[in-house]
Amino acid sequence: MEEHHVYDSIPSASCPSELNKAQIIRQQERVSFTYEVEFEESNTRWPSRWDAYLKMEGARVHWFSILNSLMVMFFLAGIVFVIFLRTVRRDLTRYEELDKESQAQMNEELSGWKLVVGDVFREPNQPKLLSVMVGDGVQVLGMAVVTSVLQPLVLCLQLHEVCY
Repeated sequence: MEEHHVYDSIPSASCPSELNKAQIIRQQERVSFTYEVEFEESNTRWPSRWDAYLKMEGARVHWFSILNSLMVMFFLAGIVFVIFLRTVRRDLTRYEELDKESQAQMNEELSGWKLVVGDVFREPNQPKLLSVMVGDGVQVLGMAVVTSVLQPLVLCLQLHEVCY
């Protein structure tokens, strides 16, 4: 079998006649596959090679569906945020209303926010490592958000160039 490179001049080849027939495939036996490729030079410019696929003649961008999905997402996030706020506020007011005597009695039955309040406000063992990790996480998250926002804009600009 010959090895060819991308810009090599390759003479026309034909398959042997025995390969045109059906091939019986046995276990642990090599299978012969053939194919034919014919390259044709095109006058299509490189930047406009996807124009035929990107032309949206019958389909339009469904802006209403996109906006509807965003509104549902923000609405659900708002509901979760309100539930979280009400739970934390209720726990805090309940513990603030307890006087010293009842707090001593309730120490055995404490649950919720009061149990983690000491851990939340304690200084971490390695604050520099924590700050580096949080900073890196924020940077990666920020770049993911920027990429997610800019990619559709770039696609819209490319589609806009196709239409005009």
